Amino acid sequence: MGPALLAAIRIRPDYIEAHHNLGSVLTELHRPKEAVVWLKQAVRLCQNRQSPAVGEHTDQNSKSPSPNERTAAQAYAMHSLLPSALNQLGLAFAATRAYRKAERCYHRALDLKPTMADVHSNLGNLYQEEGRLPEALASYELALMHDSQSASTHWNRSLSILQHGDFERGWREYEWRWQRKQTPARPFRQPRWDGRPFRDRTLLIYMEQGLGDMLQFIRFAAQAKERGGRVLVECPGFLAPLLSRCRGIDELVIEGSILPDFDLQIPIMSLPAALGTTLATVTRQVPYLFVEEDRCTRWREWLAKIASAADPTTERFNVGIAWQGNPNHRLDRYRSIALCEFGLLAKIPGARLISLQKGPGALQIQQVATGFPVHEPPQSEQMTAEALLDTAALMRCLDLVISVDTGTAHLAGGLGVPVWVPLSAIGEWRWLLHRETRPWYPTMRLFRQKKLGRWKLVFRRMAAELRNRVESGSSADRSPATGMA
Repeated sequence: MGPALLAAIRIRPDYIEAHHNLGSVLTELHRPKEAVVWLKQAVRLCQNRQSPAVGEHTDQNSKSPSPNERTAAQAYAMHSLLPSALNQLGLAFAATRAYRKAERCYHRALDLKPTMADVHSNLGNLYQEEGRLPEALASYELALMHDSQSASTHWNRSLSILQHGDFERGWREYEWRWQRKQTPARPFRQPRWDGRPFRDRTLLIYMEQGLGDMLQFIRFAAQAKERGGRVLVECPGFLAPLLSRCRGIDELVIEGSILPDFDLQIPIMSLPAALGTTLATVTRQVPYLFVEEDRCTRWREWLAKIASAADPTTERFNVGIAWQGNPNHRLDRYRSIALCEFGLLAKIPGARLISLQKGPGALQIQQVATGFPVHEPPQSEQMTAEALLDTAALMRCLDLVISVDTGTAHLAGGLGVPVWVPLSAIGEWRWLLHRETRPWYPTMRLFRQKKLGRWKLVFRRMAAELRNRVESGSSADRSPATGMA
């Protein structure tokens, strides 16, 4: 579509629709800076085009529109694109972190057309990302007044409600995700489980989103098991060896395999709603993920080996680090951190940094090699089944894990090991607001940005805490549970 739109603009530089559509396409292609250029021009062209007065240029002696009337109608139609162009420009600005500009665009669009549900919803998304939850919820309410069946608005509203800590209401609203085009429900003939006892029947729980979500919510399998008969869990093959040790799971099924017979089914992130989970009743018992002792022993030997190669007379505080999440994640540009930021931690006498990074981001180790050492474990860089078990076992041997908000943090939390999570000012709903305590994991501590994009203050706070831990020789908030199977 892009080349055709560019060709149309070359032929007719004042073609408003082409500018508008090209900017919209570029935003969807994650090229927002380019989108801003074309959408700004679309807005300028709309503003320069005068809307005709009613009845102007009308041929009173003719029942069909005159050429002048058709030209006037076209001009009015182009002028009416201004609210949409402002909305699209707001989306592009938001994608470049120009939040104040985005907010102004949305308000200008609503001044022109207050009934635009999409603009109210986009404004709510903007407020939600900034942690302005009362304003976000008000915007979603206005959006739903004009489009009560908007699945995306309901779903985004659910994230604000959950982030506010109202889990009971939030889980119910979260079910709207299945009405979105991006996330169609799986076509099972078996009914969805509603949380009632299912004695002598079989329940299928299946993965629906990312690795971190699966590791976080698999804790609810044990509660589901308490209400019925057999519990099947479908998961990717690389997760099966780790999850095979979880309580409450009778059988694991690898994704793509033929499912055995079952009577009821539920996606894993619908379990809290079915179980009636509130903020006060979230199960925080850890560990619920386990790894065998023999594998841990091998990693203790590896840590002893690198300690001996460096300075066997100095005891080290081993810190596992992960700095990069999935680059395809919607908010990855906010949650992932350049490895160079961890240099402040490496300067603390006695601290040794161990890489837990898999996949994207691992190459950054070479870039910082001259600045500070990061020890790389001898294992696969991809998240295979063996690599996941090895990572879990290595975590059990470390004094502390520091991970960005990704699956690594949930793995550490589920294992019950001490874990610190540096969080962006644009927080995920699961971490709630303005708190360092951990609603999901008792061994986790959150370090939040004060201002978006500013990680240095976060790392200064972590460095001060880490220095105290190293000097005192104590692990950070270690759970008494062993996490061994």
